Amino acid sequence: HSESSSVLLHHLKGHNGIVTSCEFHPHGNLLGTSGSDYSWRLWDVESGGEILLQDGHIKECSAIGFHPDGSLVVTGDSSGVGLVWDIRSGQCILPLQGHTKKISNVVCNSNGFQIATSSVDNTVKVWDLRKKKCSYTLPAHSSIISDVRYSQSGELLVTSSFDGTIKIWCARDYQILRTLAGHLGKVMSCDISYDEKHVVSAGYDKTVKLWAHKDEF
Repeated sequence: HSESSSVLLHHLKGHNGIVTSCEFHPHGNLLGTSGSDYSWRLWDVESGGEILLQDGHIKECSAIGFHPDGSLVVTGDSSGVGLVWDIRSGQCILPLQGHTKKISNVVCNSNGFQIATSSVDNTVKVWDLRKKKCSYTLPAHSSIISDVRYSQSGELLVTSSFDGTIKIWCARDYQILRTLAGHLGKVMSCDISYDEKHVVSAGYDKTVKLWAHKDEF
């Protein structure tokens, strides 16, 4: 859509504080939000109405993500605790306890059984939904990890950090494949393209960088 054809559909009002994260449900008809009011919420995209409010965290809710089949919601908070929720019942079915500081992002692998959480404690943890525990901890960076993303295939993991780098990992054995350095200071966010040939990063240095390699990462 052109800028002139873009219109504001809804104001989603409900959080009593900062909205820290938002994510579309895989089916596209719902939107999830997390907030500093300790809650996360589900909204109907078409009507703008609030469908579900959950406040099971004891600290500010800092991140939200969805399982690829849409059945689960994953949230993280500023104390370092993650929670997995059944979207149908709204009940917490699994705590993710292990981080010592705030969780900055939560993402689900397309394989359906792995969740990755990034944290201010400089680590990324990978959780196995089948075993209901942490299966691997990556001492990924020398400073705060601001973001983590799985590639579409689930074969790659991308992390960004306040140490100024973005790293690309093999999601099978967690070997580091590339370190991308070029930002002057903190890297605030990252993502990997659908075809897995480009990585994008946003920095505190007021730049967005698009990274490419002649071969696949």
